[in-house]
Amino acid sequence: MSNVQEKVIWSVAAVAMLVIAVTAGYVLARPESAAAGDTQRTPVPASAVAVAAPTSFATSTGAAIGTPNGGESGALRQTTQPTLPLDKQGHLQKTREVRDFFDYFLTAQSEQSPQALDAQVSKAIDAQLGDMPARAEAANVWERYKAYRVALAQLKSNAATPGSAQFDPAALRQSLDERASMAAGALGEWLEPFFGRDLEGQRYSLARMQIERDKSLSDGDKTSRLQALEDTLSGEQRGEAVSARQQAASLDTLVRLSAQTGSDNSAAMQEVAQQMGQETAARFASTKASERGWQDRYASYAKERDLIRAQYTDQNGRQTQIDRLRNQYFPASGDALRASSLDDAGQ
Repeated sequence: MSNVQEKVIWSVAAVAMLVIAVTAGYVLARPESAAAGDTQRTPVPASAVAVAAPTSFATSTGAAIGTPNGGESGALRQTTQPTLPLDKQGHLQKTREVRDFFDYFLTAQSEQSPQALDAQVSKAIDAQLGDMPARAEAANVWERYKAYRVALAQLKSNAATPGSAQFDPAALRQSLDERASMAAGALGEWLEPFFGRDLEGQRYSLARMQIERDKSLSDGDKTSRLQALEDTLSGEQRGEAVSARQQAASLDTLVRLSAQTGSDNSAAMQEVAQQMGQETAARFASTKASERGWQDRYASYAKERDLIRAQYTDQNGRQTQIDRLRNQYFPASGDALRASSLDDAGQ
């Protein structure tokens, strides 16, 4: 890797860290829309497989219940286990909450062996459902979901990621169809409750992307086709699509403004405040100030580092002094690693 590439990587990384720090509170603060009968969802760690699991579920009788977790793993300790949804006959309801139940336990998969995770899910199913018909149904769905996840891990896609030179909407569509077909084979009738809305949203986003990237269309044609595409959505889906576009535009704004240099952030602050509110704007200003402080600290460190390089002819002794100086300026290991990489890039 060249020195120029190294510097570019750290420049991009700095912007990325800045945007992550600013958007963390913004994204997590957004309330999730809940269907009738659902209760507020509890945030789970970033390692969660899918969405956060609900703390409780309102059954068909209207009683909201939840099971405290006994602390079998660190990730689940002090959390509330979601409850599997049942109908009045004690059968498992085909809803997204069943997937939420399994995903809740999958948040701890990095801490447990597959066998231990499987045992924990089985224990929770037994404890919740006893001798009800839903007990065997839930165990069957868990086996299907495990089979789906194994097949998903083995599935290879030819579609490149957005932003790459090889990005191909047609390849993405093929990849999406492959995954949907694979999921249908593994999950059967549970495909729709588990991933129906996700697939609809992905197909809509892909169709929109294809229209926007079609160079043969005029701006007017693109506008009319995009409107026709949006008209196929339900009212709720249309609202979600608009919200997603607004959030994407907000993140694009943060990336652009975070990459800007200069001490006057008033215009940037105003733009962030207009799009995302005063709280996010304040976080943006604070994080940018922290990044400027880091850069100033590195500049001071670099001056002393260069003096050491000029004073010491012995390479080992010189490096020892530089390492000691770097640790003084950057006691946090991540900061020291960043500084060391910039040192190497500047040599």
